[in-house]
Amino acid sequence: MPLIISCHSDTNFFQNYVTKHIDEESKEEFFRGPLDNHISCYCVTNALFSGKMQTNTKKQELRIEFTYGEEIGLLGAKEILENSLHPLDLVVVIDVTSTPTTKDFIIEKCKNKQLEDFLVNDCLHNLSFDIYPNCIDPICNEDESDVYSRMCPYTYFLGVPVYGGDYNA
Repeated sequence: MPLIISCHSDTNFFQNYVTKHIDEESKEEFFRGPLDNHISCYCVTNALFSGKMQTNTKKQELRIEFTYGEEIGLLGAKEILENSLHPLDLVVVIDVTSTPTTKDFIIEKCKNKQLEDFLVNDCLHNLSFDIYPNCIDPICNEDESDVYSRMCPYTYFLGVPVYGGDYNA
C-alpha cells in the first residue's frame, strides 16, 4: 500500500515570515506568523531530508505531494485525486489545527476503523496524540482529506496544534 503525504504550499512563494519565540515562564519554544501551510511543509521537508523516511522494502512506495489552491477550492488536491491516486493508497494530509489539545498532534477524519486500529495499536502507540473520526477544529473543517477520501478510504488528517487566533488570517 503506497503512502502519500500531502501538504499545501500555497503561500510559500510570497513574502511571509515565521518567527521563533521562547515563553519566559515555561521556556518552551513557539512560532508566530502565517502558519497555515508553513508548518506542514516544514515538518514534511525536515522528515524527508532527515533520511529517516526510507522504506524497508522496494514494494513500499512513499510519495510527497505539495499541493496548491487550498484556499480556492482545494484545486491541487482535486488534481492529485484525478491523476495519481489509487483506492488502496494510504493518504496523510498534514496541516495545522486549532482543535484544543494537550497532545503533540491530532489525527482527525480517521473514519476507517481498520486504519484507526493500525495507527493506535501498531504505528503510533508510543506517541502523544488525540484521534477523532471527524473534524472538531473550531476554525476550519474542510481540507484536502475531504477530497482524497472520496476515493481513498485510508485517508486521515494529521494536525499540528496552533493557538492564538485564526491561522488562516
